Amino acid sequence: MIYVFDSNALIDLFSNYYPMRFPSLWKKFEEYITEGKIVSVREVYNEIEGYSDRLGEWAKENRDFFNYLLQKNLPLSLKYLKFPIFNLLFVKRSVYRENPSPIPL
Repeated sequence: MIYVFDSNALIDLFSNYYPMRFPSLWKKFEEYITEGKIVSVREVYNEIEGYSDRLGEWAKENRDFFNYLLQKNLPLSLKYLKFPIFNLLFVKRSVYRENPSPIPL
């Protein structure tokens, strides 16, 4: 499973979860990055590179993290189906799904 982080997730992580208070979270975060389970895209790097805080410095030091390429020429809802979080958000509501099922409450 691959998780694609948007700038919002990174901003929240770096702003609210300090490494000294949440060491196991940061250890797992780094482990998942190394294993390629957490990635991001160039557009996110472009958005946060100008930050002069911990996130901006981390982004500059970990530029390879932002090199994930998404398949082009797919509708948005299909482009992200391979990622679990987007699967949960879009699949059941997608107009591209042949047999839509009701969303359980």
